[in-house]
Amino acid sequence: MEPLNEANGYSSKNAFKGRLVFGVYGKESPKAAENFLRYVRADRSNGEPSYASGQLTKMEPGVFLEGGKIAGLNIINIGGQEELEYGGEVVAPLPSLLEASSGDRPHDRRGLLTRDRLSRGPEFGVTLGAAPSLDGSHEVFGRLLQGEDVLARLEKVPVYGGQSRLEEGSLASDAFKAQNRALVYIGKNVFRDERAVDRTGSLMRRVDILSCGML
Repeated sequence: MEPLNEANGYSSKNAFKGRLVFGVYGKESPKAAENFLRYVRADRSNGEPSYASGQLTKMEPGVFLEGGKIAGLNIINIGGQEELEYGGEVVAPLPSLLEASSGDRPHDRRGLLTRDRLSRGPEFGVTLGAAPSLDGSHEVFGRLLQGEDVLARLEKVPVYGGQSRLEEGSLASDAFKAQNRALVYIGKNVFRDERAVDRTGSLMRRVDILSCGML
């Protein structure tokens, strides 16, 4: 793939920009909705973590697009309690998001706003089709109202597959994958290198959230 630069016609001025509008199920999933809106309403100029400095980062093709990672926002442990740290300061305790959402909506179509039930951070996902594999582990708390064309454009961003060029299912291919897993494990647990992460599913183009707000 060619790098993005001025020589091949790319610049920040002609980079694609689009808008997604979501509705949230505040009555059915109040905790998930409020946690999401917390980062939508946040005032970045006042030092609050906001989706306005966030990114879309991963995708499982045909299943869902993941976003909401906010630069500088980390989960830290203080005295056995997990807290949110932003810009070197503790900003707020992590909310408890386990809830029995009324109706417990299935991931049965495209454009549903969803989140991992065990995650209390800002990350969220948007389904790219019916995704029954997410039922149970994820909670639907909203849906896309406007911006299907933008979602379709985002769906075309290439992702890192973590695959070898060897025949799938062959001993050589399996050995390649096992080696990758081993190197990530060693880097993370032996050398404590924060860069040692599994990049499978990561978007191969940077996708920033430039602004957000309530309508």
